[in-house]
Amino acid sequence: MIFQTLDITRIFGIFIIQPIVIIFFLYIAFRILHRNRNKLTLTLSMLFLLSATGFTINILFLLSTIFFTDSYLLLMILYFTTIFLIIFSPIFIVIFLIHLQKQQFTIWIQILMVFLYGFGCFILLLIPNGITIGAATGWLPLFSWTFLISFYIYFTITMILPIFYLLLRIYFTFEDKSLKKKFIYFAIGILLILISIYGLVLYNTWQEPIFRTLWSIVSLIVIPSGLLIYYGIGQNL
Repeated sequence: MIFQTLDITRIFGIFIIQPIVIIFFLYIAFRILHRNRNKLTLTLSMLFLLSATGFTINILFLLSTIFFTDSYLLLMILYFTTIFLIIFSPIFIVIFLIHLQKQQFTIWIQILMVFLYGFGCFILLLIPNGITIGAATGWLPLFSWTFLISFYIYFTITMILPIFYLLLRIYFTFEDKSLKKKFIYFAIGILLILISIYGLVLYNTWQEPIFRTLWSIVSLIVIPSGLLIYYGIGQNL
C-alpha cells in the first residue's frame, strides 16, 4: 500500500499543500483572465494553469497507485506528465517578459521557443535511471543525482539566466518609483516559483529526513509567490 510507505512530509505536501496551491493558482488565473484577455494575460495565466494541472495530476497519480498498481504504463505516464508540466510551465514567464518588454518576436519564434524548451524537458525525463519509480520504491519517485545536476544546468541556462536578464532590463526602464516597487514584488514572486522548482527536484533526490521536513514547510512559498505576481503586475494587465 502506498500509504504505508508515505512519510508525513509527503502526506503534508500532497494532501494539504498541493490542493491549496491548485485552488489558489486556478483562482489567480481566473482573476487575471477575468480582468482582460490579451497576450500578456493569456501568457501569464498559462504559468498558473499548467502548474495547477501538474499538481492535480500528481494527486491523481498517488490515488492511482492504490487501485492501479498493475498498470505500470498508466502510472508512469501520469507521473511523468506531472513533472513535465511543472518544469515546463516557467517558459511562459520568459514569453510574458518578452511581451512586457514589447520585444518584436513573431508568434512563430515564440512557439519555437516554447517547443524547443519543452523538447529539452522531455529529453531530460528520458535520462537513463534519471527517475526511478515503481513497486521497488513503493511508487514514490526517486530522482538520481545525474538527473538533478542535468536539470539544474539546463534550467539555469534556459530559464534562470534569461528571466533575470529580462527582469533587470525591464526594471531599469521604469522611471516611476511606484511602478518599480510593484515590479519588485512581481520579481520576488517569480523568484519564489523558480526556487520551489529547484527545491522540488532536490526533495525527490536527497533522501535526508531533516531537509525533507524543512522543505515541506518552505514549499509553502509558492502561495505568496502567486500573490506577489498578481498584486505586483497581474491585476494591472
